[in-house]
Amino acid sequence: MGENVAGSEEFFVYLMNLKAAVLGAEGSTLCNTNGMPDFDHVMSAADLATIARYAMHNTVFADYVGTTYGNTYTGAYQRTAKNTNKLLYRNAYVIGVKTGTTNAAGACLVAAMGKNGRRVIAVVLNSPDRYNECLKLLEYGVENFVNITWGASDDALGYTVVKKGQEQLVEVVASGRGIATVA
Repeated sequence: MGENVAGSEEFFVYLMNLKAAVLGAEGSTLCNTNGMPDFDHVMSAADLATIARYAMHNTVFADYVGTTYGNTYTGAYQRTAKNTNKLLYRNAYVIGVKTGTTNAAGACLVAAMGKNGRRVIAVVLNSPDRYNECLKLLEYGVENFVNITWGASDDALGYTVVKKGQEQLVEVVASGRGIATVA
């Protein structure tokens, strides 16, 4: 798929690294399109959460990773696939995201939960019990934090100096409402 999108795997890997950096996943170095081990292939739990958060805003992606079973069709041939994220079967509030296991990384899980009007993401890497550990993190995030909404479009937030040396102040206005997560 990388070759079809970008013309070559190398260029697709370049685009993946560029997108990761733009999203703020600056500790990541991706070396191939399939995520299989490579000595220089590095991604932190924080970077995985950042990318998952971005990806979950794509409704097509969110639908796929939140589905327990899916069908693919090639002509008359149908194949059914089962999602390997066991949390989707164990907890109705879990909405995705991805499992992964290699000898180098161990058992890993990026999971998302939507509950009480909030969405949280948890990441566990090289875990002996990835499903239970991730579920505990998700439930902790939902139960122990709240979102506070403030402001609205065109609300005055304050002033900033635009020219040093001269007292020229410009009003700072909200482009929309803000949300802060607090304990």
